[in-house]
Amino acid sequence: MIILGIDTSSAVCGIALSEAVSDKLKPIAQIGPNIPNTHSEKIMPLLDDLLKTTGVERKSLNAIAVSIGPGSFTGLRIGLSTAKGLAFGLNIPIVSVPSLDVIAENVGLVDKTLHIATSSRKDEFYYCSYKQGRRTSDYAVLTTMEIIKKIEPESVLVSDKSEAITSQMPEKTREQVMVMSKEFSYPNVFFVTVLGHRKILNKQIDTLRVLVPMYVQGFRGTKD
Repeated sequence: MIILGIDTSSAVCGIALSEAVSDKLKPIAQIGPNIPNTHSEKIMPLLDDLLKTTGVERKSLNAIAVSIGPGSFTGLRIGLSTAKGLAFGLNIPIVSVPSLDVIAENVGLVDKTLHIATSSRKDEFYYCSYKQGRRTSDYAVLTTMEIIKKIEPESVLVSDKSEAITSQMPEKTREQVMVMSKEFSYPNVFFVTVLGHRKILNKQIDTLRVLVPMYVQGFRGTKD
């Protein structure tokens, strides 16, 4: 089984191919150029380039895994509409995965509480917490100070704006919190296929006509 992974929840568009043999998944290739906010222009050419480079034909795709947010409103719409169009045209199953879960999967199992906070709007973050690979909170949009209240000493923070959060922490807490590198705050599209494969094994296939992005907060008409 060849799974196509798509992530457009952040500023960077990512596409991956992974192959599942029984219950094992191995990466074939992935692409995610650091060209922010060009999803609508780049996503199909990137897919064509990846298929050409790997020698995989579009008709050989067996399933699609797509991140559904929370994240960029515009990016999520583009990624999901592309994934749904491909799934419909190829008559293959589609599975959706939350973008914050993708980030957590990339960080791996940690004994300490993992706090993930990715940029939403000014002084707001998409937030969720995890421990030992399990989600321990709802997906939410929180302010910097609301997140700080949740972060206890001896925990781990993953954020694309970690300094904005840690700079306002009490000094004792700040000294004891482990801050991951910024690169971990962007969903690695390979792990979209990992979580997607897991859902496929559990027969958790999404229905095309009801599948929508996870926005978490209502669209307010402001620039993304």
